[in-house]
This record gives sequence, C-alpha cells and structure tokens, in this order.
Amino acid sequence: MTGPGPYEAAESYRCGEISRDELVQILTTWRYVPGEQRTAGLHDDLLNFVPGSFDEVEAAFDGELIDGELYDIAHEALRSQIAPP
Repeated sequence: MTGPGPYEAAESYRCGEISRDELVQILTTWRYVPGEQRTAGLHDDLLNFVPGSFDEVEAAFDGELIDGELYDIAHEALRSQIAPP
C-alpha cells in the first residue's frame, strides 16, 4: 500500500492536516502486515515493533494520537482482513 502508514496518518490527523474521515479511510483500507507474536513482557513487546502492522495503530493509541473509537474501527478492519473466507 502506498501513502502514509497508520501511525503517520494518525500524526497528520492530530496536527489537523487530514480529517477524521480521511484517517478512517486510511485505517480501514491499510493492508496490515503480520506482526510479531507477543512475548513475555512489555519490554520485549516494544522490541518487536513491526512497521506496517497493527503495532502502528497501537502506538498511535498509546501516544494519544487517536481515540478508542478510531482504534476500534482499525481493529475491526484488521479482523476482517485476517478472517477466514
């Protein structure tokens, strides 16, 4: 997928450079790459950040760039991408 990734788009939204609707469009059409399997603890998880994965959405939420509703919208998009046919 071309264009900004989820985290960069969230930064643009936070700065007022794109609208909420534009961010929703990016979050719901982004083809999330597989992330790492979670490990034993938070410190290890931080070491396993995978660009282009849902990790970007989690980082945007943790950094208060997006709210819970946007997180849920992105999470639902991810679930629909990985759901069996």
